[in-house]
Amino acid sequence: MNSPSASLQAVSTEAAKTQAESWLKKASPSYDAAAFAKIWADDEASVLDRTLATLEMGSADAKKSSPTPATRTGKPRRPSPPC
Repeated sequence: MNSPSASLQAVSTEAAKTQAESWLKKASPSYDAAAFAKIWADDEASVLDRTLATLEMGSADAKKSSPTPATRTGKPRRPSPPC
């Protein structure tokens, strides 16, 4: 039996950035290109962290429900070390 994650495929950083920017432009009437560029310029942050920060920019609900908003520090969260 295949595991559920066997069919998951990684998305390139550029593809994720393009999709996130497209969503943000639709979701946020006050799209802030400079803030978006700053998030995606941080090559040390994971694609997931940059995507989460983008979601927080465009959705008040996402920002409220995040335990530690990525945008609070201006930089995406760093992943926790593996167990």
